[in-house]
Amino acid sequence: MIRNGREVLLGETFIQELALVEKYVGRDVAVRGRRFVSDLTSFLFENLAPLPYAHPAYAHPVAQGRELRRAVFRKEYIIIYEVSDAAVSFVFFHHSSRSPPDLSFLNG
Repeated sequence: MIRNGREVLLGETFIQELALVEKYVGRDVAVRGRRFVSDLTSFLFENLAPLPYAHPAYAHPVAQGRELRRAVFRKEYIIIYEVSDAAVSFVFFHHSSRSPPDLSFLNG
């Protein structure tokens, strides 16, 4: 999908983390997990992708020189994404209670 001239991409690690959160949120009632994913997807494509620079830069020691940004979803979930002239790539997603992510996969 293209939003404001940039391709919107979901990275493999982002999708894996999202699947884990969907299972966790929907552990008692599966529809809650699916609704969560639907709400998050709407947030990504309707709020973040059109205005990727609206959220603060995210400096991570492993990912030096990359244009990373950080957004918060529902006060508890952290979305880390990369912005370039051609694309907005969502690279990582996690709950704020977890340790900061290992983004070493961005170097390889």
